[in-house]
Amino acid sequence: MQEPWIEAKEEYQNQPLPPQLNARVKQAIAQGQKQTQKPRWVMKGLISFAAAAACFTLMMHVSPVFAQNVAKLPVIGEFLRLVTGVQIDKEDANEVIHITLPKVENSGNAEFEKRINQRIEEELNQLSAEARGQAEALKKQAASQKEPYYPVDFYADYHIHYNQGTLLSFSIDTTTTMASGYDQRYFFNLDLETGQELTLAEVIGPENLAAADQQIRAQIERQLAENPSSFFDFDEEGGYAGLSANQKFFINENRQVVVVYDEYEIAPGSSGTPEFILSLPLLK
Repeated sequence: MQEPWIEAKEEYQNQPLPPQLNARVKQAIAQGQKQTQKPRWVMKGLISFAAAAACFTLMMHVSPVFAQNVAKLPVIGEFLRLVTGVQIDKEDANEVIHITLPKVENSGNAEFEKRINQRIEEELNQLSAEARGQAEALKKQAASQKEPYYPVDFYADYHIHYNQGTLLSFSIDTTTTMASGYDQRYFFNLDLETGQELTLAEVIGPENLAAADQQIRAQIERQLAENPSSFFDFDEEGGYAGLSANQKFFINENRQVVVVYDEYEIAPGSSGTPEFILSLPLLK
């Protein structure tokens, strides 16, 4: 019996190439060029993606050799597991909200997909609602002080970190911009075979948490030696105090666990969201 993603790919290959594809790509590019409110680098990326998607679709249809090679690639060959689901866009005088909502599909476990996709949607709905509330509060504050009000910007997108075998690791990355920007990242590490969302302890083994903690401390010490302001000191409030079994993490393309901390959690905002690559084997 074939893997679900292989059957999906074969069905996809048999679809006729829409004659209006080129026109639609050009239309998307034209529309993107008109949206001047987005940063130039974002629009350049969208245009490049649209062109690349058109070329990829064309090659999948006209070149059997190309399609066969795609199926052998470790990540792209399984790209149907995660697709863009819902695009949420809202812009007015109070707020600017742009969300690209990821959707897990073709895992072979419909109930698991439903549960994960519902949680993704609920988290992003909550985050956008918080941004909306912040916008209203700031607008009232500006009005009371007779100061100019600038809309709150909330952007959310996703990034696939690992998609091989039965493991899928991706993040939802958000940026809320008011007087300054604030980044948050939410990670999903899924075992598609068992239908489970994995914790750090389950991926490296609870017996290896102490070793992982020592590796993180060593990396922080090296960075503090080079730049004393890169992290809060261990003895300071907010300094690194140890590794939790449920700490945020993702699996990178080299099949390594990368532990991640939120902005300002253990370091100043200038350090962003600190990441630590662990030299420990995965149990999954």
